[in-house]
Amino acid sequence: WVLPYGAAAGVSFVVQPGNAALYVDAGATTQPYELSGSLPSVRLVDAAGNTIMGFVGFFRAATGSAGTTGIVLGEADAYSFWATNGAATLRGLYFSLNAGIDANGTAYISMGSSCCSLLASSAQDSSAGIDLTGAPTQLELTLNPTIVFAAGEDFTLTARVLPALANGAPVASYTEIVTCALIESSVVVSYMSGPLQVAAYKGVATFSPLAISTPGTYTIKCTAPRTG
Repeated sequence: WVLPYGAAAGVSFVVQPGNAALYVDAGATTQPYELSGSLPSVRLVDAAGNTIMGFVGFFRAATGSAGTTGIVLGEADAYSFWATNGAATLRGLYFSLNAGIDANGTAYISMGSSCCSLLASSAQDSSAGIDLTGAPTQLELTLNPTIVFAAGEDFTLTARVLPALANGAPVASYTEIVTCALIESSVVVSYMSGPLQVAAYKGVATFSPLAISTPGTYTIKCTAPRTG
């Protein structure tokens, strides 16, 4: 038998959107955030939460009002998604960062429907918060215990991968290999021993223990993919 469903009452998220990472294009006036994880999806429901299987129409996406200022939805078929059996998957949806706005923040997707005046804000459903993380573009280095130590003494170098507009927090999704090396030395022959290539964990690479063979003044440089 077929279970009946009631009149359409609202829109409901089935799969919440994942977080989003920013990929910087130096020549662009806006910057795209790409959603991670499974594609978000929504459905049209009655007052009891049943899916309106016979719905033929579209869902309309918009940027939620509670999000960080300057974050807007990117183009995905003018933000409209056609329903199949009362549901739709939000394919091709992304966020844009207006130039000059901080690269980190929180966004929301607000969904309405063309059915029964459900584009009105009172009938819309807002997604869970989407963490927006800036692209990895720079490294911050820290020496421990101090910048002055004896030849052969173990020391630790920490490299933090930071976003384009740093807010003090490393890019937690960054896991690529970070490399450190001596690039300038006041002595003719010297070398640095220890782990010189380390995979970042949550945006941080720790090189320990390191040691430099000969007394002198040195410059250490770290490099990592997708950073300046």
